[in-house]
Amino acid sequence: GIREAFGRVIVESMAEGTAVVAYDGKYGPADLVRHEVDGLLVPYADEQGLASAMVAMFKNPERAREMGTAALEVTERFPVKQTIDSWLLLYARALQQRELRVRFPDFHASVDSALGRRARFKIEGRLALKGFAESPSIRLYVRPRNSVLGAFYTKVGTSSGDDEVRFSAKIDSQLLEAINGPCDAYLSVTLRNAHRFVRLACPKDAISQKGTALKAYSTRSGNLSWKPAAGTQTSLPSNLD
Repeated sequence: GIREAFGRVIVESMAEGTAVVAYDGKYGPADLVRHEVDGLLVPYADEQGLASAMVAMFKNPERAREMGTAALEVTERFPVKQTIDSWLLLYARALQQRELRVRFPDFHASVDSALGRRARFKIEGRLALKGFAESPSIRLYVRPRNSVLGAFYTKVGTSSGDDEVRFSAKIDSQLLEAINGPCDAYLSVTLRNAHRFVRLACPKDAISQKGTALKAYSTRSGNLSWKPAAGTQTSLPSNLD
C-alpha cells in the first residue's frame, strides 16, 4: 500500500540474497529497498510498472543476482540485535504509558450561578472529581443543538478544593447570538490521555439575566442551555429539552 509497516518479510528475503520488487510505500519498502541497488521500487498503484519491473528481473538474471548480493547488506544496515532492542524498548514504553493512563469515573458538573447581561454571560460552578490527586484541564464548550457547526470553547478560571474543582467563565454574548438558535453548555475535561464532555446541571434559580438576545434556561433534564429570546426567532426545533 501507499503506507506499509516495516515488513519483516522484506528484510528476511533480502537477508537470503533476494532482490525485492515493491511499491514505493512509506515506512516499509521505501526504507528497506535501495532502488536500482538491491531491488526496484515502483510508484504506488502502478500495476503495469510493477509487472514491468518483475519482467525486467526475469529477463536479466545477472542483474537480479547482483541486486540480490547487494541485498545481503540489509543485515548490516538493520542488525538483528538493534532491531530486537528497538522492539523491546517500544514494548517497555508502552507498558510505562499504560501505568500513566487515566480512566475517568462518572463525575458531575453543576452551575452555582449563570449571570447574563447585555455584553456577556458569567458562569460559575463546580466539577466533582472524587479520588483524583491532580486537577484536570477544563474548558467551557458551547455547541448548537444537534450540530457542531458554530461550536466554540471558552477558557475558564479554576481553583481546586476537596474532591472538586471550582470554575468560572465569561462568554461573549455575541458568540452565543451568532449561533442563532438553541445551544447547550458542556465542560470539556482533559487529564493526560482521558477526555470527556459533561453537561452542566443548572437549577432555575441559579440563572439571572437582563438585556440578552439569547436567554439562558434550565432544560427539562436540568442542564444549562440557551435559546433565542422571545421575538428574535419565529421557530425553534421541537426537541428543545
